[in-house]
Amino acid sequence: MTIALGILATDGVVLAADTEISTNEDLKGIDTKIVGVAQQEYGNVVGVAGAGSLGYFQSLRVKVALVALQNMCKEPFCDSNVEQGIEEFMLNFHAKHVVPYPPCQHR
Repeated sequence: MTIALGILATDGVVLAADTEISTNEDLKGIDTKIVGVAQQEYGNVVGVAGAGSLGYFQSLRVKVALVALQNMCKEPFCDSNVEQGIEEFMLNFHAKHVVPYPPCQHR
């Protein structure tokens, strides 16, 4: 189980997460569940925390942070730029790397 916390303060954001990871029920270890990416030109910083499959999170954590940074620099800046960029990236990642769900009548 992942424990994560995000706090929005008046002068920044605090992210925290535990470090225990597991690849299945038998294998456990320690790794980061938070990654940060900074862009010097605009002074933007993005932090990403994740849970779930370790392999998936490790393969996309930096990429999703970079997508967020790229979309922060679009003019005019708005939260929907970042949201749309991450949503598009995640849908593409899912389509390429996750086994498709079987067809069903009720999703």
